[in-house]
Amino acid sequence: MASTNNNPPLIHQAIALYGGTFDPIHYGHLRPVEALSGLIGLKEVIWLPNNIPPHRPQPEASSQQ
Repeated sequence: MASTNNNPPLIHQAIALYGGTFDPIHYGHLRPVEALSGLIGLKEVIWLPNNIPPHRPQPEASSQQ
């Protein structure tokens, strides 16, 4: 007896996670996503905004501000 598989075939779809402060968002943020999309055919980009930049200290207000 042959076994049957009713599961749909797996389709690999490229999804990118893109994190950053995006403060403000500009073309420098959009261009790499557009380039990567053209190279690998992204289906979706999930933007992960972060209010704490990992590469520099967080700005602090002085008592006078």
